[in-house]
Amino acid sequence: MPKRNNSKKSISSKNILKKMKDLSEYYKKKLIKGGSDASITSDDAAANAAAKAAADAAAAIETADAEKAAALKKADEEKAAAIEKADAEKAAAIEKADAEKAAADAAAEAIDCATVCTNGCIRPERCPSAEARARVAALLQGTSLDDLVNIATNSLESRTRARFEREPGLNL
Repeated sequence: MPKRNNSKKSISSKNILKKMKDLSEYYKKKLIKGGSDASITSDDAAANAAAKAAADAAAAIETADAEKAAALKKADEEKAAAIEKADAEKAAAIEKADAEKAAADAAAEAIDCATVCTNGCIRPERCPSAEARARVAALLQGTSLDDLVNIATNSLESRTRARFEREPGLNL
């Protein structure tokens, strides 16, 4: 009879099948040595039945192993998706906080140049009205006096019309 291995190795379906085949062969040889033809036939049938049962058990173990692997893979995928979602939410929250901070900084930096800078600009390197003054200077340089008068007249007329439309009691 084959020796038993009592070590704590992991049992796989291949190992089980091999052990069952070894046992089947052992019993076949034992029966051929000392048994009669009738006992060999019944023992062969028993050995074959045992081998078939072992093969069925191994197949069931393989199926269970495959199902376990699939379940583990699905759990890993779900965990990865949850981590990815959490990371995306965290990034969005950080981005939103940065935008709010930038807006708060911009609001804190906004100053009223007409009142604060009466004796000269207090922040010439970061003057908030410098861009507007540059655009006005460019408009004045590139436009004739007649065109500037037309622009002012049209602007006054459109503002007056808008005010009369908003407040019907002002009609003449």
